[in-house]
Amino acid sequence: MNATGYDPSLVGLSIVIAVLASYTALDLGGRVRGATPGRRWAWVGAASLAMGGGIWSMHFVGMLAFRMAMPVLYDVRLTALSFLIAVGVTGAAFAFVSRPSATRRDILVSGLLMGIGVAAMHYTGMAAMEVPGNLAFSPPIVTISVLIAVTAATVALWLTTRQNDVWQKAVAAGVMGVAVAGMHYTGMAAATFTEEAHGANMAHASGVGLGQENLALYVSGTTFLILFLGMFASALDQQRAGRDLHASEERFRAAAEAVGDIIWTTDADGRMRGAQHYWQRFTGQTEAECEGTGWTTAIHPDDLGATLDTWRSAVDRKQAYAFEHRVLRRDGIYRVCAVRAVPVQNSDGSMREWVGVHEDITERREAEEALRAARDASEEASRAKSLFLANMSHELRTPLTAIIGYGEMLKEEMEDGTEPADLALDMDKIQGNARHLLGIINDVLDLSKVESGKMDVFAEWFDVEGTLREVAASVEKLVARKGNKLVLDLPASDLGAAHQDVVKLRQVLLNLLGNAAKFTEGGTVTLSAGRRETREGDALAIRVADTGIGMTPEQVSGLFQRFHQADISTTRRFGGTGLGLALAKAFGGMIGGELTVESELGRGTTFSFVVPATCPTRPASSEEKVPASRAQVAA
Repeated sequence: MNATGYDPSLVGLSIVIAVLASYTALDLGGRVRGATPGRRWAWVGAASLAMGGGIWSMHFVGMLAFRMAMPVLYDVRLTALSFLIAVGVTGAAFAFVSRPSATRRDILVSGLLMGIGVAAMHYTGMAAMEVPGNLAFSPPIVTISVLIAVTAATVALWLTTRQNDVWQKAVAAGVMGVAVAGMHYTGMAAATFTEEAHGANMAHASGVGLGQENLALYVSGTTFLILFLGMFASALDQQRAGRDLHASEERFRAAAEAVGDIIWTTDADGRMRGAQHYWQRFTGQTEAECEGTGWTTAIHPDDLGATLDTWRSAVDRKQAYAFEHRVLRRDGIYRVCAVRAVPVQNSDGSMREWVGVHEDITERREAEEALRAARDASEEASRAKSLFLANMSHELRTPLTAIIGYGEMLKEEMEDGTEPADLALDMDKIQGNARHLLGIINDVLDLSKVESGKMDVFAEWFDVEGTLREVAASVEKLVARKGNKLVLDLPASDLGAAHQDVVKLRQVLLNLLGNAAKFTEGGTVTLSAGRRETREGDALAIRVADTGIGMTPEQVSGLFQRFHQADISTTRRFGGTGLGLALAKAFGGMIGGELTVESELGRGTTFSFVVPATCPTRPASSEEKVPASRAQVAA
């Protein structure tokens, strides 16, 4: 091969063209997978034109750099064919590996075909050379050049399937450009030109040749046109992507504001970096305070350990996680938040960052707790009513059985014509059980009226001390039945008169005294009263104390509930329906009174009843004359 060597400037230009073409192809090819179906083919075409055209341009610039001691022309048709081969095989390879389902095997197969195609382009381009001599190739060197072409093509296709930063693309383009140039100059080293002894007509019989000067002009123009169009298309897409990203960020920001959740990001180790607007706005922390692991100071101390354990487990597994903990809001109140976070990974599978959201679910948890409490209360009420019905069955059957039994005995004795020996005693038992049965029925009916709001309040003037003594006298036998002593503790001064519903007041006192007599044996039941001034005005303060069995705090908490008694053993031992204290509480509330209780297990119970001296539901008429004392009422 007669040659004068290579032109260094053109060799350098060929390598620059290969590097620029590789970078452009990587940039365009990287957009293929994320593009819509319509744009996908456009990017495939652009990438193949940049890569294939760049390799072809590099090839002919490299051939122009080769100086021979003989004239050289280039066949137009073979030159154009070499260009089409370069672009065609590159486009086919890009289209094949850009499929979402493409695998590493697909990349290897595509790299093999593209490398063979690039080699075919190279040797077709060399076949386009028209020289006055013969051209021969060294098979081993040709094989090496083909292997270099296949390797360079495979690396190029693999890089286009990965998302790389600018500096990574630049390094990859440099390596790939040098590899393509190495393939070309290896292929040139495989060629041997032998000049004919007497010269020959350089023009082929079938075509017209291009001189080196014209070819240099065409190749340079084509190269820069291809690269310019590729770069221009990439720049336009970059601007479009920037606009789309900005619009997406605006939509994301608007959605976050509308939802009201706390959005945050951390690095792979859970350290916050930079401004965290939503977190800072919720917690009141500054950027410096939440930087790194400073955000953990806003987590409730009791929840911090579980939070960090969940975090570390998620980092180890590289999986999303969700849990709940309490976060200190800027106003100093802990709020229950549901936390969800997902990991963001780099292309090599390593963890890049975490993106998460805190949702304030305090109201939801409070509503769920209230619903749970209401459900428990409903279930407890259902159980209490079931127990009440069981008790009521016993309470109703007992007096009815006695009434029926004594009635049948009297009937049999009268039918026999004999006068009953204990007629008065039997009649007393019938009347007593009938009154007991009537009392139970009245309690149930009164409770029904109270719940339906159909019970009225009728206020009238009455003497307080006289009413209290009357109530005490009516329960004296009941109290004494279990060996108890009834003590009436009234002040020396006159208690005066009150304008109240005396019937309901009397019922409250009877229920309290009856309850004290029921749960006291061989003890004392004390009824005391006085007058006091409250914020609402003059009031009566009445107390019923006993030295009976007393109650635990748990029993006291459910004392005034309807159908409720301390426990089942109390019902079995002392009887009753569990309505007495509930009615006392209801009647007392209707006339403006407040009923409270203090009790100690084994030491007795004290009920305090404070009721306005004047009923708030019916103010006194200006025409009514208010008695000043018990003596005036009696008069």
